[in-house]
Amino acid sequence: SVQLGYKPHWAAAHLDRVSRMVERDKNHPSIIFWSLGNEAGTGPNFENAARWIRQNDPTRLISYLGHGTLYGDHQPNPYVDIYAPMYDDIDRINDYAEDPRYTQPLIQCEYAHAMGNSLGNLEDYWVAIRAKKKLQGGFVWDFIDQFVDGTDSKGRHYWASGFDVNPERGDNSVVGDGVVQADRTPDPEYYELQKVYSPVVFEGDPKSGKVTVVNRHNFRDLSGFDFGWTLLKDGVVADRGTLRGVNAAPDATSDVPLALPPLPQDGAEYILTLAAIAKSDSIRGVPAGATVGWSQFVLRPASAPVEATAFVKPQQKGKAITLSAAGRTLSIDADTGLIALNSSGKPLLKGGTPNFWRGLTDNDEGAGVARSHGVWKGLTENRRVRDLKVEADRVQVLFVHGPGQVKVTVTYRLRTDGKLMVTTDFDPVKDDLPDPLRVGLRFDTDPSLANLEWYGRGPQESYVDRQTGYAIGRYKGTVAEQFHDYARPQETGNKTDVRWIALSDPSGQGVKVTGAQPLSANALAFPYEDLYARPRGERRSADITPHGDGTLLIDLVQIGVGGDTGWSLEARSLVKYRIPLKPQSYSFTIETLAP
Repeated sequence: SVQLGYKPHWAAAHLDRVSRMVERDKNHPSIIFWSLGNEAGTGPNFENAARWIRQNDPTRLISYLGHGTLYGDHQPNPYVDIYAPMYDDIDRINDYAEDPRYTQPLIQCEYAHAMGNSLGNLEDYWVAIRAKKKLQGGFVWDFIDQFVDGTDSKGRHYWASGFDVNPERGDNSVVGDGVVQADRTPDPEYYELQKVYSPVVFEGDPKSGKVTVVNRHNFRDLSGFDFGWTLLKDGVVADRGTLRGVNAAPDATSDVPLALPPLPQDGAEYILTLAAIAKSDSIRGVPAGATVGWSQFVLRPASAPVEATAFVKPQQKGKAITLSAAGRTLSIDADTGLIALNSSGKPLLKGGTPNFWRGLTDNDEGAGVARSHGVWKGLTENRRVRDLKVEADRVQVLFVHGPGQVKVTVTYRLRTDGKLMVTTDFDPVKDDLPDPLRVGLRFDTDPSLANLEWYGRGPQESYVDRQTGYAIGRYKGTVAEQFHDYARPQETGNKTDVRWIALSDPSGQGVKVTGAQPLSANALAFPYEDLYARPRGERRSADITPHGDGTLLIDLVQIGVGGDTGWSLEARSLVKYRIPLKPQSYSFTIETLAP
């Protein structure tokens, strides 16, 4: 009763606003339906406006949110055609679709809040949406960051918000919730959106001799596209070819026979990528040769090579422990458990501290993670060495975090060929801790190691709940390029499904880390703490520049970025993309690269 839609003296204003919109835009072919407003409530004034639209433009449908955010149950509005709630999660939209009482199609007027490093579980949303015809999509909030171009006192560009432009009266909101930046540069999440929304994908098992092409177009077949395949051997293109005669009717599938070359018995990993490619006249505005849809299949994972496994004996002198072989030296401090790895006298890595925290994302901030999970920041920083064992072929360091809340055992073994084998055992002793934000080891890298190459998902950053849009392959760049300039500095640069990651200096000298299982890894050209949360407005993207030692994070896993909302518990990643509080273990090998 307090809403303006129920006030008779507001009826004329409601009708004036809606009718002027219709009259202004009715001749635009891009308008496919009308909306009665946004977050404006319900009432007779909206019903009257809908009635006017039906009388004056019966050719288009009407959509409106209405009750959508006010009640725990579903509240479609009977005077419109489309139910348009906002930020309904996957379980909620599934419930609506399965309830026969509701007949209106559901198209969320806002969902997948893309604030900062976000857009997690978008693929999960669309698995649900494509499975039920009553669910017909939604509008990501939103497309373009609402920042302005700012310049700080040092003359550096940064993305400015209202409180930057006008500290006294400016809006206190960081408005970086687009999938492209204010200058239309894509954010990393843009490529996830592109892949999830792609109109053509492939399913099935290529090893059976065929796959299924899925045509998601509603009104066109696939005759206007070219199709090709690429075979990767350990991330490098080994062969490629063309698929001919591929077609499927709108909203249909079709089997595609495959005649791939036999795979050599060489122990390498082979990955097949199938792609739909635009011709010059396929889609207006899309250049010929552009990929409009792709899918990857691991045909055969790599098999571990058979290598000599002789190990060197650690040498201890007081508090210093060393392992040396083939020009490599690993030094371990018995008091701190920290390591230093050198090759021919050049420092490469140091540190090796257990790490459970991250630079909080905007979604973390909105969900209150600093308060609910801040114990993991304290546990990362509050550690001590309880035990250090020097055995015949290994050094084992037992870290205890907090007053016995978490134990992490790190085992180092140096092979006679100079390769360092590292195993980490994570044991959360206290069983009522919240889920950690990551489980891994943090190393500091020599600043000269400025070049990066990796075999995993890329080329953009990826996370466990946002990795559909990033193909597995070999990528390279500089370490400095891995930072993405989110307006408020936060977690950035992560890579998932990493087989190996290598850092090197201009001469080619450096380190290569290879996982015994796929890793989550990150390399940045500054101390990772630069990304830790600060009070709003205190640190900007321009403040993050290469300096000091770089950071190499070698994780078993990091939680997802989430993004169903950006201001509540639903901002966190889905539970399946969090880290279970249980003992876990992982291993990797560090080898040095020669110039």
